[in-house]
Formats: sequence, C-alpha cells, structure tokens
Amino acid sequence: MCNLNDYMRFAKVVSKTYLLPKAKLDLAYQDFFNTVDKTGAKFASLPFFISSPAEGNSVSLKLYLSLLSTPKQLPPGLHFDSYFQVEDMASLAVCGDGLDVKVEQGYQELERFLDEQGLAPATPVFHILRADDTLSYTILKVGYRQKQPSPLD
Repeated sequence: MCNLNDYMRFAKVVSKTYLLPKAKLDLAYQDFFNTVDKTGAKFASLPFFISSPAEGNSVSLKLYLSLLSTPKQLPPGLHFDSYFQVEDMASLAVCGDGLDVKVEQGYQELERFLDEQGLAPATPVFHILRADDTLSYTILKVGYRQKQPSPLD
C-alpha cells in the first residue's frame, strides 16, 4: 500500500557517488562507510541511496548518511549538506525474500499509484534502509508533482 503523505528530512548528511559494475556494489558500501568513519562522526541513521542503471552492466549509486555531528574535515569525494529535505513524497515498504524482485515490483506499484493520482515522479526513487529486532526492510520513496497536461490533449 502506497503512502502519499511522506517526506525525507535529515540533518548533517554526507554523500558520495559511485559508478561501478553491479557485481561490485558491496565495495561501494564498504568504501562509503570507511570514508565516513574517517570523519570521526557517529551515524544518526541507517543509509539511504539512489541507484540507477548506467552504460553496460554498470550502476550509478549515490549513498547518503545522516550524522550526529558536523564533520570537522571531509575526506576527498565526500559531500556534506547541513540539511537534506524532500517534501511531497509517495512511499512503499518492501521486505522479505527476493528483495530485488520486490523492489522492481515496488517501483511499478509507485509509478501506477502516482499515475492514478494524476501525479508524476519529480525525483529518483530513494531506497531508505530500515531494520528492527525481527525484520530488515527497504522503504522506496519518490518525490512527486502534478502531471502536466499533454499538448496533444
């Protein structure tokens, strides 16, 4: 079930962009956390990210992480935003086995939901990682705007 009243608001956010083969995504996560560790700041949230296909079998990946304090110095390649905010978002939670398939289905469900509401995507889909004592899950969130009438209508 999609939620039309969602948003993202994070303070003290660091991010880093990667372009790499799909098979090496784990290396990006490892590098990102190692790079953030060098700042000495503690994490305020689990990471969130945008992922999109690139040429060939590559993926463009932008990882984000909210921190509890402002880093005194940033390692090369790490970007800092004092505040990261996206309002007017639709969201959907996915979990369980076969997460890759469920994420793809979630993309389609969000797209169909926005279309039914007369809305169009305004941002890439963000993947927000979450977990509790019994379950790990991903929340898919996409910013939206009113659909523009087609000049052919």
